[in-house]
Amino acid sequence: MKRSILTAATVALFSLAPVPASALQIYVSNEKDNTVTVIDGTTLEVIKTIPTARRPRGIIASPDGKEVYVAAGDGDIMDVIDTKKLEVVRQLDSGPDPELMAVDPKGGILYIANEDDSMVTVMDTAAGDVLAEIPVGVEPEGMGVSPDSKYTVATSESTSMAHVIDNATRKLVANVLVDTRPREAKFTPDGKEVWVSSEVGGTISVIDAKTWKVMKKIHFEVPGGPRRTAAAGRHGVHKGRQISVRGAWPGEPCRRHQPQDL
Repeated sequence: MKRSILTAATVALFSLAPVPASALQIYVSNEKDNTVTVIDGTTLEVIKTIPTARRPRGIIASPDGKEVYVAAGDGDIMDVIDTKKLEVVRQLDSGPDPELMAVDPKGGILYIANEDDSMVTVMDTAAGDVLAEIPVGVEPEGMGVSPDSKYTVATSESTSMAHVIDNATRKLVANVLVDTRPREAKFTPDGKEVWVSSEVGGTISVIDAKTWKVMKKIHFEVPGGPRRTAAAGRHGVHKGRQISVRGAWPGEPCRRHQPQDL
C-alpha cells in the first residue's frame, strides 16, 4: 500500500483531497509542546505524538516519504523522523534558528532558512554535511526549490524580498521586491512561476521564473469592507491547480476567501 504524507507547520493545516488507495498520514509540529503529532488522514485520529527538540516549526517530508524533517528553532537542530518507526532517528546541525526549509526533488539536498543569521544553509541530507551558507535578507523564512532543482527561492520577512539562488553556483542571482512580510515561496509544478505569500501585505506575488519579475499580484480582501485577511503562507496544491492560503488577524478564526485577481 502506498503511503502519502501531509506535513504542516504549527497546528493549522489543510488536507485538500484524500489520496485513493493510500494511507494518508498528517504530521503537525506543535511549537509550544516540543512535539510532532501524527494523525491518520482518513479517521483524523492521533496515531502518535513524537517528542522533538525545542520549538519545532517548519516540517517537510522527503520525496520518497521515508523521512520527515523538523526544524527546531530554539534547539538549533533538525530532527529527522523515520515514518515507519514514528520516532526521531537522527539529528542534523541546521545552524541557528531554523525556520522553514525545502528539499530538492531527488531528496539529496536540504535548503534551510536560518532566521537569526540571515542565511540559507545548504545541507546534504544523508551525511548531514553543510555544503554552503548563503547570505540573504533579514529574517529568512519561506523556502522553495524549482522542480528541475536549478533554483531555490528564499523569502526574507523584514527585507520584504524573494531571493533567488542558483543551486549550481550557490550564489544569489536575483532579489525580487514583494509585499510586506513574505512567508512562503512555492514553484508551480511546471516551474514557470513562483508564488510568494505576504502575510501583512495580504497578497500573493506571482513571479516569472525566467525574468524574476512580478507578473501579477493576487489580493485577499473582503469585498465591500476593509482588508481583514493576511496571506499567512499555509499552502496546498491539488492536481497542480488549487492553492489554499490561511489568513487571519490574531484572535480571529481562520477564513477562506476566493482570491481577487487585480
